[in-house]
Amino acid sequence: MISYLLAAFGVCLLGLTAVVVHETQFTFHRERSRAVTELRSAAQQNADDTSGAWPQTTGLIDSIASQPGIASFNESECNDVLSGLTGGVNGASIYALRADGSVLCQLEDASVKGKPFVPGAWLQQALTTDKQVVTDVLLEPRIKVPTVVIASPIHGADGQRGVLAAVILTGTPPMYLPSGVNKQTVLITLDPHRSMVVSTTAKAPIAVGKPVKGTPYATKMPRNGRTITDVDGVSRIYTEVTTTDLNWPILAGLPTDVALHSAHQELRRNVFVGGVTFLLVAAIGFLLHRRLARPVRRLGKAIEASWKGDVDARAPVAGPAEVAHVATVFNHLIAERQAREAELAYQATHDGLTGLPNRTSFNAHIDSVLASADHAALAVAFLDLDGFKHVNDAHGHAVGDSLLVALGARLRESLDDACMVARFGGDEFVIAAQGIEGDHEAVLLAGRLANILQAPFRLDAQALYLRGSVGIARATASSTAEDLVRDADTAMYRAKERGKGGYALFDREMRDWALLRESTERDLHRALARGEFTLHYQPKVALAGGGAVGAEALLRWRHPDRGLVAPAEFIPVAEETGLIVPIGEWVLHEACRQAVAWRTSGRRMPVAVNLAARQLSLPDLNAVVANALHETGARPDELVLEITESAVLLDAIATSERLEQVRHMGVRVSIDDFGTGFSSLSYLQRLPIDELKVDRSFVAPLTRDEPSSAIVESIIGLAHAVGLTVVAEGVETAEQLAELDRLGCDQAQGYLLARPQSSEAVTRLLGAPLTPAVR
Repeated sequence: MISYLLAAFGVCLLGLTAVVVHETQFTFHRERSRAVTELRSAAQQNADDTSGAWPQTTGLIDSIASQPGIASFNESECNDVLSGLTGGVNGASIYALRADGSVLCQLEDASVKGKPFVPGAWLQQALTTDKQVVTDVLLEPRIKVPTVVIASPIHGADGQRGVLAAVILTGTPPMYLPSGVNKQTVLITLDPHRSMVVSTTAKAPIAVGKPVKGTPYATKMPRNGRTITDVDGVSRIYTEVTTTDLNWPILAGLPTDVALHSAHQELRRNVFVGGVTFLLVAAIGFLLHRRLARPVRRLGKAIEASWKGDVDARAPVAGPAEVAHVATVFNHLIAERQAREAELAYQATHDGLTGLPNRTSFNAHIDSVLASADHAALAVAFLDLDGFKHVNDAHGHAVGDSLLVALGARLRESLDDACMVARFGGDEFVIAAQGIEGDHEAVLLAGRLANILQAPFRLDAQALYLRGSVGIARATASSTAEDLVRDADTAMYRAKERGKGGYALFDREMRDWALLRESTERDLHRALARGEFTLHYQPKVALAGGGAVGAEALLRWRHPDRGLVAPAEFIPVAEETGLIVPIGEWVLHEACRQAVAWRTSGRRMPVAVNLAARQLSLPDLNAVVANALHETGARPDELVLEITESAVLLDAIATSERLEQVRHMGVRVSIDDFGTGFSSLSYLQRLPIDELKVDRSFVAPLTRDEPSSAIVESIIGLAHAVGLTVVAEGVETAEQLAELDRLGCDQAQGYLLARPQSSEAVTRLLGAPLTPAVR
């Protein structure tokens, strides 16, 4: 009997040891995976910031190189341009060089001031290729730190040539740790050849500029991380990501003892609990071995079953209280492990904020439905909230998160059991709906989603409203989950382009549209530097006299392969990507130059320029406008800025203040497409504007629709009452023109009077009344 009891004790010890080892391995793996995930996130955020800023930096250098003050090769004008760059290129020295390499003017970083600058081979390369040159990471010979040189050719008006070079210190400023990342995390950026340290966080174990050869960083860190002994002797877990444009590896590391601190604590607890448990079992066994033999054998079998992977294995709670207690402890450990595994499994398949299924769970559900007989009636709806960023900006992210939780709950409650609601992140919700037999049912689904969003969300005693764009894709015989989600996403973006708050059903043409949109975004990044943009002008005609009193500048893109690209195809893309800001500055400068040209020829023609919402949100809008006027020599009264109601209402107070600053300079402000936004006529009194443009949707039905005439007459009367000039857009018939004249409209614009055309063509039209017979 004693031998049996001893054998049982051995099995018990083995089982407890197995549980401790299994729990320890599981915990260490979990904590290490969590650390690697956080490290990759920190590295990826830095990589995204670097990749996002690089096209803007290279574009800025090209833009500076084309400045008249630089191209004049006049040292004083050149210095004026560079001295005006207040932090435009962070951590860089900028040199304007003549073709022989001598310095025309310079704006130097404090670290290199007073030290002679000698250009490298990039100077001749930029002159020879006549294109911007971006060097590999170089060691700055004066201060021995890594730099990247961006060199753009300068074309002087008299044929002189030179190069504008920006010498960027890659290690200035140091890399940053994103919010929430462990403070002992280190980030290290290497050059593409892994030969030199390009940039680091402040407390990195290796300095910027140090060679990589002979260090653990010389070989690529795997995606799932690698534990190394670092150059400072500290053991760290490293992973890495690569920037998209520069191919710079960014390494993220965390001391091993910090990353696995929780795992070590749990190991000590498990060892202590296991040891105490075994001692308790042994003591009871030796005292009551005859009574314990059978319960101990059963306990051993349960432990053995658990070790072999039986997740349902439990020890019978039987025998004396002591044995029952051991069985209870064992069962508790197994239940605790199952609970942790279940929690991890839940986190892997559900969104952490709303509790809705995530992308992984959603795709698995779609695959399951597609494999069933009901796959033909399956549709996926992609819902993306419109303007949700403004909710976070206005009310804070806590309110934004609460709003997403409330929306998720409302979607789940409002849709039937045949629908699965998931959140993919951000403000994106995806719905899998069954029973969608055709387009009619898909349209009804879009209407249901719109109705769900229609009611206000009440949070913290305030009512918040949401709008969303919906894209719907129906399953085909060859569909996969990835196909359906991608197609629904494409349809959603198509809906946004048609007008936010709507819906679109996917068709095959949309796939071509998505590819075209991707190509458009890619080509837009290069269009400005290549000089592919041009401006057409549409005259504004005074109804009293019929002469042109101004013109609206309209952007056109002449693509080298696609020809003239319609504004509707590239303007929304430019606004979404932020490229509308540099493009808009170019439009301002070109429009001002044309106004000066008309004045020089003896004709005063103020030019109106449309401002996008993103341009209106610029804190330095007045400085941008002032710079355009100064550089072109245009007078403030020769420029009109056209804005839309919806753009103003995104942040009415701040936008009004910026527009007031612009008007203070003497620039006029016009509100475009009036009547299509959300404001009322009484709101016009509080807006700093000088002109109101009646939208073409009100002009079109004139002479056919008495209510339309009454509406336009009311708009004109109230606008005049607050001192505004009224311009009618989209005038296409002589009857419309006559009715507008009768109603007291000041100016008109439309195909009846003149189409948008080149500045030369518009110049030929000036000097004579633009009657309907003159197009």
